[in-house]
Amino acid sequence: MQKIKTRLWNLDNDYSTIKNWWKEYDWTSPPKDCLPPDGIIVEYENKPVCCTGIYFAIGCKFAYMEWVLVDKNQNSKVRYDCLKECINSVFKLAELKDLEGCCGIKLFAGSSTGNLLVADEKDIDKVF
Repeated sequence: MQKIKTRLWNLDNDYSTIKNWWKEYDWTSPPKDCLPPDGIIVEYENKPVCCTGIYFAIGCKFAYMEWVLVDKNQNSKVRYDCLKECINSVFKLAELKDLEGCCGIKLFAGSSTGNLLVADEKDIDKVF
């Protein structure tokens, strides 16, 4: 049985979880209608661990990944594995959206709190 599962987000069902993650980091959550309709939720043992939204451009092959969030109460190994799966799933979703030949998916990765910072160049390569 697979412990990590990826699914498309459903903001009607998932927004409260996502909003709680923002609150955990003392961030103000954007209104639900400002989030993209396309997004990924990654679960570990059927519990949401991380997510990201993807804005797909209309009329060109470009996507913008935004709102990467993680449950800071989950252990760091699970967070790392789920974030890695989340990023991989963005590319799979782009393929489903027929963005083959996509000129790029913009990804911002950073850390302001917690212990998920990947600073060494060789470790950053491992993430991707």
